[in-house]
Amino acid sequence: MTVYRPMVSDNNIRIKECTSAEYELMLQQIGYLYSQDPSVELSVVTSNGNISPSMTDTRYRSGAAERNTSAGWPTVTYYPTEADTQEPQVVTTLYDKISQTVTAPTSSIISYPGHRYKPVRPTSNGVQEMTYQDILDTFIDPVVTRMIGANGTDAVAAGAYYISTAGSISGSTNLGLVYRDTAADVPNYNRVNIGDGVTPGQIYQDIYTFTDFKLYRIDGVSSVGGGWRGPLVIDYTSNGPNNPAGLRHMTQTEFDDYFAPLIRHAIYSFTGMTLRYNVDGSGTTQGTAMTNTVLDAATVTGNFQIYDFNTNDYRAQEFPNGTLITANTYELKLERT
Repeated sequence: MTVYRPMVSDNNIRIKECTSAEYELMLQQIGYLYSQDPSVELSVVTSNGNISPSMTDTRYRSGAAERNTSAGWPTVTYYPTEADTQEPQVVTTLYDKISQTVTAPTSSIISYPGHRYKPVRPTSNGVQEMTYQDILDTFIDPVVTRMIGANGTDAVAAGAYYISTAGSISGSTNLGLVYRDTAADVPNYNRVNIGDGVTPGQIYQDIYTFTDFKLYRIDGVSSVGGGWRGPLVIDYTSNGPNNPAGLRHMTQTEFDDYFAPLIRHAIYSFTGMTLRYNVDGSGTTQGTAMTNTVLDAATVTGNFQIYDFNTNDYRAQEFPNGTLITANTYELKLERT
């Protein structure tokens, strides 16, 4: 693969390779075009996500509370013991919220051999028109590459997705929560404070901390008007393919009409540029790994506590205790084939 620096004019006096900044703006415009009509999209759904079928979160809550009251004063007649109370219970929640939609592009790729506007590249003897492979290597492959592992505000990677715990990120759109990692908040289980009306064997305490993981999409930002100009092309418009009129800059409309369908088709089905998302499969992790933090079952023995609510109301319960560990992780992956 060979990447050529596109050529531009120097105030219509001479031609030269574009600067790095100008090349970046060309790539940014291609990323923007893709983001407006992507071939591969992710969405947050209520359930039955087609690439996240088995993401589960686990945590511990208290065992069921026990209570005993006497018919009168001064004391209860029976005191529940630790043997009467349940051990802390495991709560499991399924998160199945990420769906992928792959859509074939509706617009056809412009035939390059017959195309009237051919970007040029430098040679040892001057300039020559780029080949179709040169076009893919110079304009399309770099955009696809920037989407792999994208996890921030890179506008060239517009339309790429990643996971973050942030509430908002400049340059990206928060599509919603896809996973919540909860863990028993052990220090705050400090009293059988379950209020009146306790039904033995039914009242639990579920006190936990949590971390939310959200799906983000990088926003497209058109570079037109920000110093952008199209690459120099061989102009066959006036005289036909056998008698070109010379070199001129590709207009925005010509640039958009050519590269928009090309990037969509490439990501949809071109060998080496096809992109698909998955969870915990092959590919590159997109953003933050989603962790399932839980108390280590080997260290959970149950923290038995009693509470004399008053002289004829006795309550007992076992709270979560133990050591927090990361039980497993889930990663949004982007595979390139």
